[in-house]
Amino acid sequence: IILGGIIDKGSFSLISCMTKKSTGELSAKDIIIMKLTKLGVCEWIHQISSNCNNDYCSGTDSNDYLNDLKTDSSGNIYLVGKIRGQFNDHQSFGNYDGFIIKLNSKGDIVFSKVLGGNAYDTVNQLHLDNQQNLYLFGTTEGDTFSDNLHGGYNLFWMKLNNNYELIWTKQIGIPLLDEINAVIPVEDSNFAIVARYFNLNNLKNKSGPILLHVITKKGKGYKIAEQDPIKYHGVTPFDIKTGASEKFNKKKTLTYTNIFSKWINHAAKKNSNFVAITPAMREGSGLVEFEENFPDRFFDVGIAEQHSVTLAAGLAS
Repeated sequence: IILGGIIDKGSFSLISCMTKKSTGELSAKDIIIMKLTKLGVCEWIHQISSNCNNDYCSGTDSNDYLNDLKTDSSGNIYLVGKIRGQFNDHQSFGNYDGFIIKLNSKGDIVFSKVLGGNAYDTVNQLHLDNQQNLYLFGTTEGDTFSDNLHGGYNLFWMKLNNNYELIWTKQIGIPLLDEINAVIPVEDSNFAIVARYFNLNNLKNKSGPILLHVITKKGKGYKIAEQDPIKYHGVTPFDIKTGASEKFNKKKTLTYTNIFSKWINHAAKKNSNFVAITPAMREGSGLVEFEENFPDRFFDVGIAEQHSVTLAAGLAS
């Protein structure tokens, strides 16, 4: 078990646990890596910190941050993040610099590298492929990794081989702040980057596949529907001024939903294995009473119809 985190101004140690400290100032935010056995017993702790030896961090703390942690099949541990200072003999390039550090299974540093320019840089995520090549994804405030600077913060990604040599680097951005929210492995060495764009007009000039996530609001533009989105998800004819539903003919008729609601409750009372699954349609499917009577057998999977089928198949098996 590998745990990673940050300690604020202090030294971390445990009785009966080997403590390792890399050269640095243990006076600001430092990175803590801990290895536990399967039983939760600590094998070693490594406190990693940088030194403040330049004008960029003069008068400030040499804060270090861990953003991501990965392990390989040999038990090696890879860390990425940002530091405000110098680490070992590496040059400090600017405000914050990104870094990558590799520890062996005993917690000793095998390799480290500082990445950046004279402004803000950080490595947000790390991935490894089957050949132990490293893929780093981060944010930069300059033309550190390319001359393709678009102002503000840009996204960058790079590949290092298993000897830690740079294979290639890419940088992309727009004239406003960019952030990497997630990096999703698609295949062994292909990745989908989920990022935040702050100017939709710039998407028009981008080539290649682009996924735009739009957050919708039910009833947007009609205040009555915005206040009661469930009722107005599917409605009978209503008065647009008041929102009141128009009455059916004078004869009160049972709807299919009413009949289904009574039947499913009756069936569930007779069979304890009976469950109800709905994709965010509790009210529209007549399952309100079922949830009240059998809360442990009611599953609302949200707007995920495909998953509702998969869940039903899994429960049935």
